[in-house]
Amino acid sequence: MKKLSTLLLLVLCVSVFKSNAQFLYDDYEGGMSVNFTYAPTWGTAKVIYDGDSESESMDLNALALNFDYMSQIGSSPVFYSCGAGLRWTFRSEKESYEGVTLKSSLDFVTMRIPLNLALPIAIPSTSITIVPFAGFVPNFHFYGGETYKASYEGESVKESINYFSEDDMDDEKFNRFVLGWQAGARIEYSSFYVGLSYEGHITNLYGYKEEYGGETYKERYNLGYFDISFGYKF
Repeated sequence: MKKLSTLLLLVLCVSVFKSNAQFLYDDYEGGMSVNFTYAPTWGTAKVIYDGDSESESMDLNALALNFDYMSQIGSSPVFYSCGAGLRWTFRSEKESYEGVTLKSSLDFVTMRIPLNLALPIAIPSTSITIVPFAGFVPNFHFYGGETYKASYEGESVKESINYFSEDDMDDEKFNRFVLGWQAGARIEYSSFYVGLSYEGHITNLYGYKEEYGGETYKERYNLGYFDISFGYKF
């Protein structure tokens, strides 16, 4: 939350600077846009027990298709944007040992609903506009899990684990709904734009807590996305 507060303060500072520098907003139009996003992704697991903590991270990748609508708030220079998108987060590995081949994959399929405030900054005498933004991202996970396949001399065995299934995870299943935050900026040229942003979690994708002999054991798992997007405004 401290990071989000700092970024929102930055947007406010840019707004004040804008009023003094007389940037041009008169011709800026919001409207609908679509973008394709690639994101290097980090999965971070953290365990806390008896006052000590350990963290472990995992590299993943993500692809997303997003639709967005942006509109001005009254006569102010601030715009709001809301949208919807579908994201696939994935990781796969393959290992071989003494004739046995083991393939594993981890996948999440997620619907995103970004809700942002934006401050378009037009660059005078050009067709370029810089649009910093920050806000919240409710996420709903349709699927999340792991798949393992072992093969040996033409025979194979396959097993799957669904993170959101009580049958597979008992009382340690993951949360389908996760509230996230994001901040970044996009550079627009005519109807095209490229964007950079980061998205993290406010609530946990996975959280577990238990008491052991008067000590508290906590475990949580979250994802972080560095989004690189390419879009088109209608």
